[in-house]
Amino acid sequence: MKITSNGILPQTKDSIIGEILEDIHNNMDNDIDISKDGVLDMILQMVADSELNIQKAIEYIASQGDYRLTEGEFQDKLFERIGVDRISPNRTIVIKKIVTNGACFVKSGQILIKTVSGQHKFVNRYSFEVCENDTVLPVEFISVDEGEFALELDEQFKLISAPQEITDVHDSEAQIVLKGRSLENDEEYRVRYKNSKSLNARATHNANIANLSKLVSYPSLLKIYDKNENVQMDDASIHIVAKHNVSDLEWAEAIFSTVAAGVNFIGETTVLVEDVKDNKVPIKFTNAKPLLVSILIKIIPESGITIQDVRELIINNILEYSKQKEFGISSAIYASEFVIPVLEVEGVESVSETLIKLDGADEYADFVLADYDKYPVFEASSILVEEV
Repeated sequence: MKITSNGILPQTKDSIIGEILEDIHNNMDNDIDISKDGVLDMILQMVADSELNIQKAIEYIASQGDYRLTEGEFQDKLFERIGVDRISPNRTIVIKKIVTNGACFVKSGQILIKTVSGQHKFVNRYSFEVCENDTVLPVEFISVDEGEFALELDEQFKLISAPQEITDVHDSEAQIVLKGRSLENDEEYRVRYKNSKSLNARATHNANIANLSKLVSYPSLLKIYDKNENVQMDDASIHIVAKHNVSDLEWAEAIFSTVAAGVNFIGETTVLVEDVKDNKVPIKFTNAKPLLVSILIKIIPESGITIQDVRELIINNILEYSKQKEFGISSAIYASEFVIPVLEVEGVESVSETLIKLDGADEYADFVLADYDKYPVFEASSILVEEV
């Protein structure tokens, strides 16, 4: 093996044996007769094979410092140095309605369904309560396997296992919340690295979140949309949406100090900040907007209890529950999850119906999904408690 200005030049097996023979002849008074297929020849062959393996290992390790050749874990470590992370695989998330015939509590992962055509399996993502009068409920399901696969809205699902009160999967269309994706392969990763290596990597995606989260009340009030969140976005683009606790100028300066230079910012608000040379740099972002959530609760009070006795307690419990849940930007909210704080109120015998809607909607529903730039808010005046 020779190291030159052009890199490492590997040897052949014959050249290795030739070097060994030359050393032997130069350091021995008498020539040694090495007959083909003799003992010494076999030893030379084994030594040469071992040397070749060592040289191949050195050549491979050396190549992993070259972005054009590196692969696998070596590629991850090299590219992460400038803040370019490999796009991780994720699972497909859908909302599908289920058919029920009685009250029960369903734990996360307890319902297993699969697609009729592709045989892809899904489990319910969250725990939830089924009320006595519920017959059809929307449930968020997540695929068992990571990766990308075709899934149509009218895909038919089959119930595999569930509590006995869950009897079937409703034949209505599914709502696709997130499409799964496969792990980015080495060549795709290499192309993104080449497009991004001119950037000054002050922080990776996770570091951006960690740094900027200090300026919001809780992490779910910050969303950073980039190639990792949305594969359709350009490599060097980033869209930061947040409900921050500082002025827009302070927020822009925080973004400028933590996000890699050269990034293309997307957003509705533009603030000029100064760099070290006093140049004005435009920072774009979007301030998240509040979205009022209305809740309709129908209850059956215990004997001797009136709706006036429990209404305020129910509303307070729901408001406290919403604070603890820390619903954030683009939150998915199920009406059924508010059953638990209602039943915790002394004097409530049962809940017959829970419905929910977003501000501006005409009708109540079982499930709502906030937009990418909105976060839900709850007020006492938007919670309606009725007696059956």
